[in-house]
Amino acid sequence: MKQRQMHNFLICFIKFKKLINFELNIFTYTILFFPPFFLLQRLGRAGRCQPGEYIALFSEKRCEYMPITTTPQLQSSDLESTLLRLRALGFTEPFVKILNEAPDPPLESAVYASAKSLTKLGGLNQNEQLTTLGLIMADIPMPALLSRMLVWASILGCLDPILKIAVAMTGGNSIFIEHKDGIETTELMRRQQKRNWNAISSDHFSDLHVINAFMAKGRGEQEEFARQHGLKAQILRRRILDANAILGQLSERGFAEYSSAETDIEFISSALGGVNANRNAHNLTLVRSLLAASLYPNICTFVQPGVYRTFDGIRVELLQRSVNYYGRKEDTIPPTLLSFYDHGRDGLNGIKAGNSTIADPIGLILFTPGVSVSYRGPQSGSSSDKGEIYVDNFSFIVEREADAMFLLELRKKIHQYVDLCIQSGRTRNHKDKLILELQQPLDNMICTLKSFMEK
Repeated sequence: MKQRQMHNFLICFIKFKKLINFELNIFTYTILFFPPFFLLQRLGRAGRCQPGEYIALFSEKRCEYMPITTTPQLQSSDLESTLLRLRALGFTEPFVKILNEAPDPPLESAVYASAKSLTKLGGLNQNEQLTTLGLIMADIPMPALLSRMLVWASILGCLDPILKIAVAMTGGNSIFIEHKDGIETTELMRRQQKRNWNAISSDHFSDLHVINAFMAKGRGEQEEFARQHGLKAQILRRRILDANAILGQLSERGFAEYSSAETDIEFISSALGGVNANRNAHNLTLVRSLLAASLYPNICTFVQPGVYRTFDGIRVELLQRSVNYYGRKEDTIPPTLLSFYDHGRDGLNGIKAGNSTIADPIGLILFTPGVSVSYRGPQSGSSSDKGEIYVDNFSFIVEREADAMFLLELRKKIHQYVDLCIQSGRTRNHKDKLILELQQPLDNMICTLKSFMEK
């Protein structure tokens, strides 16, 4: 019997490049043609193991105008983690001076913007030197925005849900299997499935629900669970292992309990981080408020169904897969305030956001880092008797002055408590007497958040 001749076909055309927008602090995507050097490299792969053919889907004229190489990583990736690592490794000179020695240095404006952002997050001081929080953030293999959020979540007792959400944010590959009828059908099915999984207008909580439900199954049931819901079991397992690895970094700094570097998710605890780091994990109002505030300034307000606008006036268009996408008359009332992080991309129409979570002004007032928060009472001569709380230059109406004073005092206590825990190098055993004295009263005040928001 004649053996069948096999061929490999390698087609090269374009790719999506993930970039960082330093001004907006969001990830963006752009379409790039492969550079000539990459085409030659791919040409060698077409027949490497067996006969094959190479096809490049562009003209010779276009090839003449292509860039010789791709954009260097330092010029297109998140610099905040790089700056933290430089300081953690002992480099004390100005960042611009250090990075200018690189073969392809980033723009100075990008370096300054990243350093300014880290100062607001508390990772750097005013002299651009590493703080205690920054030293902890440098060890966590995540963007600075999320590594700070994990430290706060551990201190405030809601680490498990925040850690799983953070891993989902940076997971890259989607957990959903694409539908055979195309991307639009996939997006619609994904949105409906997310809505079935949660009732608090959050794509991030949908991801949390999926991971928890997947971990609750035995190995034999996990594959069936993934198949029934159109999920990728391998990606879910990878996210759980990634979360456990990050937990190890937090444990080394004393911010979580961690048994061992398990490689089998059956032996990984369903509540990551231990009892104390999850004493408030059931308080989903706290989790949502901390999540939204940690993503600041990626906050947008409602304009029309499916369309929002940031505080800086930039248009944000929700993708159809988001649970907060409202493009049909039968959809319910959309949330007025959203936070977003991943899957943003620049274009003529602004930002397209695939994952978002409903935000609450009270959560932004209490937990947003590096901003000035103040209260202004009713203006003299005004017919309104309501005051306003300002977060930077953005105001939120408060019915009573007593409520405003309560929020400002609670914010002050929360930030003082977190700073104390960080500066004292908090351990898993909580030997610091002052921390123990502050923890319970603060937890009791945080427990009132839900009823306070509803009021």
